[in-house]
Amino acid sequence: MLGVSPSELNAQLGAAVFAAKPGTLSGPVKTAFGYYVFTVDKVTPSSLQSLKTASATIKALLISQQVTAAERALQTGFSKKWTARTNCRAGYVVAPSCPNAPVTSTSSTGATPAG
Repeated sequence: MLGVSPSELNAQLGAAVFAAKPGTLSGPVKTAFGYYVFTVDKVTPSSLQSLKTASATIKALLISQQVTAAERALQTGFSKKWTARTNCRAGYVVAPSCPNAPVTSTSSTGATPAG
């Protein structure tokens, strides 16, 4: 693994990795996913971004979340309004979008009749 943080590993493996000395073969560490043997090649100290540096990223993330929510609301409203008014032409039925879509049922033989 390259460049991991404690939150990326399960508890047992994370504790062992971050307690290990660089350059030393460590393990085995038993987890729910099996056994791990590893070597820590390099330790990089954590760093924090300043609010000024992180502001652009935070703003972009919030805008993206708002756009996604608005798109979802638009799609839901559009579907509610137009699904009931949609009559698909024969041969172009897109169930469940068409209220006039052919109803299929399974017979006792397990075959589905063509609509």
